[in-house]
Amino acid sequence: MTSKYFFAAIGLLALAACSNPEPNPEMIPVVIVAGEGDTPDYDPTVIPEFTYGVPVYAGQKAADAESYPQGNPDLNPNENEWSTTVRVVYNGAAATVSGAAEAGITATVTGANVDLALGQTRGVRIIASGSSDCGSLRLTGSYKHLLELSDLTLTATDRPAINDQIKKRVFLIARGHNRLTDGENYLTSSEQRKGCVFAEDHIVLGGDGILEICGRYRHGLVSDGYLFVNPGVTLAVTNAGKNAIHIKGSGATNDFRGIEITGGYVFASTSAPAGKAMKSDSKIQIRGGELVLASSGTTAVDDEGLLSSAGCIKSDADVTVTGGTIALTSTANGGKGITADGNITISGSRLSIALSGNAEEGDADSSVPKALNAHGSLAITAGGVSISAIGNGSTAMSGDVAMAMSGGVVYAFATNNGLKTPGATVTGGVLLCGGARNSEATGATLTGYSSVNNGHLTELFDANGALAASFRWPRAMESASLLSRF
Repeated sequence: MTSKYFFAAIGLLALAACSNPEPNPEMIPVVIVAGEGDTPDYDPTVIPEFTYGVPVYAGQKAADAESYPQGNPDLNPNENEWSTTVRVVYNGAAATVSGAAEAGITATVTGANVDLALGQTRGVRIIASGSSDCGSLRLTGSYKHLLELSDLTLTATDRPAINDQIKKRVFLIARGHNRLTDGENYLTSSEQRKGCVFAEDHIVLGGDGILEICGRYRHGLVSDGYLFVNPGVTLAVTNAGKNAIHIKGSGATNDFRGIEITGGYVFASTSAPAGKAMKSDSKIQIRGGELVLASSGTTAVDDEGLLSSAGCIKSDADVTVTGGTIALTSTANGGKGITADGNITISGSRLSIALSGNAEEGDADSSVPKALNAHGSLAITAGGVSISAIGNGSTAMSGDVAMAMSGGVVYAFATNNGLKTPGATVTGGVLLCGGARNSEATGATLTGYSSVNNGHLTELFDANGALAASFRWPRAMESASLLSRF
């Protein structure tokens, strides 16, 4: 056996448009993230544990320190000059603004609804604080800007809590514990206002505080640009009328950013029909930090008359996971862990996926629970992946084009298909994949069983008779298949 791995910590984690694209995607600077590409130790006597209930946010914070990429002013607020400071203080049904007029900024205050027109003023830093249960902040202007939320509690009644209409990036900085909630219904407007915190362009998230969002109207955090999450910050979207985090990105090419997470703590949960905890039209890259994502909504019929199901991570392009600790939970029928219209690549991280919903039949199609669902290819080169999909008709890993594994450790179970793909190759790592059936894989052994009992332990031994792997069946199976490589 060539690698060692310890699973227990992974399974326990389950407890708890209209933007200016980057002008040259090949010139996006590379951000270095510590710990990417690691594969933890493997212990053949230890079996992952899973909890299938929807997690609740209880004030958890990022474990890493606030930091930013050096030599990259597009992602580092400290490498920009903020020469103008505007302060907005909310107090119940009223709000006050200071520092605006002398900088040529127009402030319009109606009750606790604040509208700041930055115009042609550059280098603006806005600090919002206080509390209101009938307030909001709207921004217009022409240049990149910094919005610092400092222990802000803001509930809007008929609009977004934060509505950033500036088509340039915003550095969104959290200090203290910030709580934002939008209205359940919005006033009619010609503007795009898609959720509680809305930005027309890129959001660069930072700070050492908490940004807690409840999106009642539609999405929680939404941008027509990309989202970049720096170490140190905590983002918690506790519910949404649709997707908890909804990021357009470029949408045009897979080379642009959609969502990139390099650190921090990200919690996102939605109970909306067919809602996604994290959704992007472009590429999603998870490179560090801790993520706890959950979905629990029912299926819904889309515009084409097909069933759409809830999920944790969905990209219309590729999903790449190279680092971080990730716990995904879906209780939804047809619920998904990670879905990519392109490829899924895992080359690091500690990833746990727990699905408990069943397959559901619709009038024209069906929706099947799938933990890893690549409409392109699925590739695993490093890291640790643990999967348990206990609902009827579920699939652990699916690659519509192919599956290739050259490293890492995968422990996966599903009631129907363990691995489903037209072609699979396993050249390295440790693989244990159980289900009623499995696709064959070059380099892995496929073993069939006439039946297994609930809780049955299957032990595999190497050529010397030493224990090499253990697999526990979480459900009784009339027939079962185990795909293994160790």
